[in-house]
Amino acid sequence: MINDSKDMENRLHEVSKEKGAVEETMQQISQQLVTCESKRNALEVDLKIERDWRSGLQEELMRVNENLSQMEGRARDLEELKQKYASLQEAHEELKKSFLEQETALIEMGNTLSSSHLKVVEMKEAHQNMKDMKWADDKDTDHCQLCKQAFSISRRKHHCRNCGGIFCNPCSDNEMPLPSSAKPVRVCDICYNTLLQRYQS
Repeated sequence: MINDSKDMENRLHEVSKEKGAVEETMQQISQQLVTCESKRNALEVDLKIERDWRSGLQEELMRVNENLSQMEGRARDLEELKQKYASLQEAHEELKKSFLEQETALIEMGNTLSSSHLKVVEMKEAHQNMKDMKWADDKDTDHCQLCKQAFSISRRKHHCRNCGGIFCNPCSDNEMPLPSSAKPVRVCDICYNTLLQRYQS
């Protein structure tokens, strides 16, 4: 009986030791589980952060792509505007060139008309002068109409082809072209100065 009791005590002691070891192991496992749970929670938090970050990146990428599409559309619009501007500028240069050519033609036409008008006026004046001009008769004139000196063998009479008056050679030694004459003809000093001022103006 005594031996059986000792065996029982020994077994109880061993069981108690095993129980303590198991409890200690269970406690270690519990601590490991807590640690693993903490790590799992931390990993889940990190995973959520990473997912949110990825989601944010995707949204940002979508916004960038949308902005890029808008910028490409604007670039196409700008290119079209650039081509239209180049066409308008080319058309403007053509119009400017045409305008300058027409302006030059109008100026030349105006000059031609002015010259023609001047010639018409000169022809009218010449015609009127010819109508008004009285060709002086040599018999009725015995002295120069300008210097008033008497004519003689050495001081001969000369008609002015513009006014028709009779003058001496010193008072009518100039020649000028007249509308009624294709080449320069003798004119008196008075007509010479008058015609010279008219031609110079």
